[in-house]
Amino acid sequence: MVGFIHTANAIVADSVVGRWFRLEGSGHPKERIGSRFFTEIRAGLTTWAAMAYIISVNASIVSDSGGPCVCNDTAGDLCVSDTEYMSCVADVRRDLITTTAAISALASFLMGALANLPVGMAPGLGLNAYLAYSIVGFHGSGLISYQEAMAAVFLEGWIFFILSFFGLRQWLARVMPQSLVMAVGAGIGLFIAFIGLCSYHSPICFPNISILTHSSF
Repeated sequence: MVGFIHTANAIVADSVVGRWFRLEGSGHPKERIGSRFFTEIRAGLTTWAAMAYIISVNASIVSDSGGPCVCNDTAGDLCVSDTEYMSCVADVRRDLITTTAAISALASFLMGALANLPVGMAPGLGLNAYLAYSIVGFHGSGLISYQEAMAAVFLEGWIFFILSFFGLRQWLARVMPQSLVMAVGAGIGLFIAFIGLCSYHSPICFPNISILTHSSF
């Protein structure tokens, strides 16, 4: 088995694929020492296993906003008891699962094939929760509608693209104080933990805190 792996690594490295990805033994001037075909396969599978959770979690969080479904809250429970509305939300969740998986696969493929970087790409857990629970709100009870939020996300994507194209995004990342970077990460982590605790009606959630108390988790 070991001999087969070494042989396969050598064959792939000596091919066009090996030279494109700069595998060890490919003869490329900038070949990466230690980068072999089966090593990259194992690393890719490990990365997938570590990030696959986002497919269901992202869909669950974003669908809690209600998506494009219309809530006519006559019972005062944000349409939780409305079977037709909840059926629409379930359809949105299934669509989001498919979309998250497809976009993550495409972005990760492009990152590897074009940039030759071993980085998995997927929606980040944090901003999706902020959008679903603080901006759109649980079942559309927030400040703006789901459609307006998606339009803002679309514009945000173009802004980031322009900033990255001109190198301004890297400059902003360098000038931002490290303490602020760490604080943002810690704050998002605590926010996600708080949402998880509230979803299971933890005593940490007090009545005077305006936050999600119902969830589809």
